[in-house]
Amino acid sequence: MAVTISDREKRTLRIALFALPGVLLIVGLVASQFIVSKRRAEIDAIVEATAAVDEARPKVVEAKARKQQLTQRYGSKAPSLSSYLDQEARAEKLDVVDHADRPEAKLGKRFSERHHVMHVRKAGMRAVALFLERIAKSPYPLSVSRLLIHKRGSEADAYDVEFGVSAYDRGESAEKKDKP
Repeated sequence: MAVTISDREKRTLRIALFALPGVLLIVGLVASQFIVSKRRAEIDAIVEATAAVDEARPKVVEAKARKQQLTQRYGSKAPSLSSYLDQEARAEKLDVVDHADRPEAKLGKRFSERHHVMHVRKAGMRAVALFLERIAKSPYPLSVSRLLIHKRGSEADAYDVEFGVSAYDRGESAEKKDKP
């Protein structure tokens, strides 16, 4: 049994056969454009991530330097606060009346705080400021946690000052003790 195709069907089939490569070409171009745009988006995301990493490098270096500076500062234990503060006060010509050490307090697992209170009489404000600067710039982890200033009557630039200075000591952590 032979199948006969009419002229009209032959013409439609020829048009379809000539149009099929064009349709396949257009579908292929659209698919390749989609793939290229998807890959380009992935590449752009990688480029952005790389740029973010490059921008963060100076911040990481700065953070490491700060951490190293803190580790170095906490690496050495502060000396006896009464003798150290007395020495620093004498360097600024302050008249220390009395000293008082407070009990050591634990701060978490690693740190402890030693607190010391000292009184100074007839001090000039410049000498007090320079003394505070010496404490702030000391190589030890010290902080002024209390500062009471009272004016002495009618004397010019004469103050009675009470300093409360804390030293923070870092103990060995359990992880570092286990390591050889």
